[in-house]
Amino acid sequence: MSVLNLISAARPCQEMAYKKSEQRKQQILDCAKHLFAQKGYQAAQISDICEELKIARGTVYQYFENKENIFTTLIEQYFENMNKALPETPVQSAFERGEMPDLTQIQNMLTDYTHAFLLHMYRDRDLGRIIFLEGFTALPGIKDKLFEFFEDRKQRTVAGLRLGVALGVLRPMNADLIASAMMGTTTRVILDFILEGRVTSEDELRPMAEELVAFQLRGVIAR
Repeated sequence: MSVLNLISAARPCQEMAYKKSEQRKQQILDCAKHLFAQKGYQAAQISDICEELKIARGTVYQYFENKENIFTTLIEQYFENMNKALPETPVQSAFERGEMPDLTQIQNMLTDYTHAFLLHMYRDRDLGRIIFLEGFTALPGIKDKLFEFFEDRKQRTVAGLRLGVALGVLRPMNADLIASAMMGTTTRVILDFILEGRVTSEDELRPMAEELVAFQLRGVIAR
């Protein structure tokens, strides 16, 4: 067999080994996420992951430097998925395209966006609990990442509100203050209803999004 044939024959094995390696890494992350949510970040240990997965401690260290590295990777995955699910705020994008959606269209766009956000939180409640209940205090680096993410979302909301005011769809307002209030309301709903287990089905999320958006719009629509 030629050298080229040997190399070609080895590639499927290398690809299989890579897939197995990635699967093991994700398995460790999934287990850690469950344990962090169950025990709390500070209480959960690398040894708990090893015991749960029946693997040697050295296996974990093949993929991660320490517990902090696992936690950071989980947070990065979470917000990467969040950004894919919610790439932009729809009303702001419509305004920027020069469109003038009416009140019903604005409400529908915001409801779709809020529903997608609530759905993302509901489908990954374990990590949501870690982020909202421990993320801001667990590690300084994590705290910075969380503030960066929420500040980005807030500034997008501020920009959308200001565009709405400029176009006469929304009343004059302190956009920074209102954006903070809107985000605070949504966060409280997530904490009280989704992360506390009061929501038991995805079917409950759409009506929640509709009610939340209707409440938030009442105070900003131009009369």
